[in-house]
Amino acid sequence: MFEQVRALAAVAEGCGARIGHVKPHGALYNQAVRNRELAEAIADGVGRWRRDVVLVGLAGSLMLEVF
Repeated sequence: MFEQVRALAAVAEGCGARIGHVKPHGALYNQAVRNRELAEAIADGVGRWRRDVVLVGLAGSLMLEVF
């Protein structure tokens, strides 16, 4: 996740934009709702990149507990 977010941020910066939030896409997002290990891995990757972004998670899910 860290490398993906870092690469996306580089593209965004090249276009004059800045990433303010991260939301895992599709199946990864849905699996992280109930899988603590996956939710923690996503949060760790995003947190290694930047701690001042919003990590989007489904209400009541593990994603909200780990970041």
